Amino acid sequence: MNHANPSDLYYPMFIYSWGVFSVGLPVSFLAVYGLYFQIKADHVTPVYVINLLISDVLQLCAKPTFLSIPPLGMVYELMVFIYALGLLSSTMFMVCIAAERYCMIAHPVWFRFRREIKNSIFVSFCVWLVAMATVTIVVLSGLAGIVDVRKLLLATMILSLLPYPFVLFFFMGTWRALSMSIALSRHERRRILGILAFVLCVYTVLFLPHMVVILILYIKPAFMKSVNMQLTTIVTDFILCLNPLVDPVLYVLMRKDKRNVLPSTFYAHHFVWCVLMWHMTNGTSLL
Repeated sequence: MNHANPSDLYYPMFIYSWGVFSVGLPVSFLAVYGLYFQIKADHVTPVYVINLLISDVLQLCAKPTFLSIPPLGMVYELMVFIYALGLLSSTMFMVCIAAERYCMIAHPVWFRFRREIKNSIFVSFCVWLVAMATVTIVVLSGLAGIVDVRKLLLATMILSLLPYPFVLFFFMGTWRALSMSIALSRHERRRILGILAFVLCVYTVLFLPHMVVILILYIKPAFMKSVNMQLTTIVTDFILCLNPLVDPVLYVLMRKDKRNVLPSTFYAHHFVWCVLMWHMTNGTSLL
């Protein structure tokens, strides 16, 4: 990814990334705020969704930043590292969400004895540890001259493809288990399957196209000379950037009382804007 300037093909992505940042950051924080109270109610899944949203925040903050600076120096490499970490951890937490739903339906007895928040926190910690260790190894290889740091995103794309079969497997397994379940109501079955379908759809529609395009360009670099391939790369990158805006929908899908979602979100968002306007009116800074 090159440093964005008005004459660059990636300049629209530079503008677009900052736009996604301005919308996605407050929405993600509001979703985390709502999910926190579900954790207090002894629900397990919100732990993984909160970590998924944290990985989105890393992507939101890192991408427009490294597009705003020249591709040289430690700051650029740090931002690429953070973005790659957010991208890889995001796909891994999708697997955690899908696996938790699958175990709850397909193995209810086993799940009942292991459904503790501390276990979910431990798994989340391990996910962050694995993601950070993986990206760190690639970065250190780049700094040592073994691997070009620009190939970090490529390596992350390849690694981000690996969890996809697991998400697909958990979706199909839960679908089969729900079709034979008589203990859950029809509404509850649709809600559980809707969460998994959403996760699979996000992975398939937002992540998969850009990963496949990057892999094709790595295998056949000559394709990059094609204008159509360049446009395809930019379009799939645009789609991938929508990921942090879409993930907060999981907060809505996980709530049983969806009628209270919009009012609470409206008042919280209204409060944030009131604080911002008050500071702007009085000429003060939030920092």
